[in-house]
Amino acid sequence: MRFDTCYHGHYYEIFYVFLDLKDPSNPQIVAHTLPNCMPLRMWVEKYLRLDVQSFTQCVSLHLNSYIARREQIREAETEFASQVEIVASDSFQDVDVDFQEYRIKLHYALDQRLPSEVERVVNATLPATPRVVATRPNLSKQSLSLFKEKPLDAALRSFLSHFLVCNKHAKYHYRPSSVKY
Repeated sequence: MRFDTCYHGHYYEIFYVFLDLKDPSNPQIVAHTLPNCMPLRMWVEKYLRLDVQSFTQCVSLHLNSYIARREQIREAETEFASQVEIVASDSFQDVDVDFQEYRIKLHYALDQRLPSEVERVVNATLPATPRVVATRPNLSKQSLSLFKEKPLDAALRSFLSHFLVCNKHAKYHYRPSSVKY
């Protein structure tokens, strides 16, 4: 079986799953090229034992979600490398977006392109002086919800443009860094 992946109209990797169908009631996976983070054994038990179509739909959904998360991180890296540091797990399910004074933690379900959980963590090592507190961007629930509603690069673009407008007179500098994943 061949699985083509795409995101925003661009094709990416092709993945394969090779099945042994000698016994149609008990198909077996002989080999595959799926990323190691994919729970293939679980899908075999849950879907492949029922029917091949359910299995292929599940694999396709998860692969395209994986590619979408990865490409969102790559696009954010390209556009915001001098403003934030992004660190992601191998599956791109857990993503940390680090600013100078806080971190936004994103958690994605394996079959999702947008995060299901968003959390802000303030850097506890910074002194809580009035100047530092005054220059922190307003991270309300509404501004954090951007990350649940838009792809990472678009959410950062909206978030940072709002931050720059709201804080144009504040002296706040991002830590320059590169994306790591």
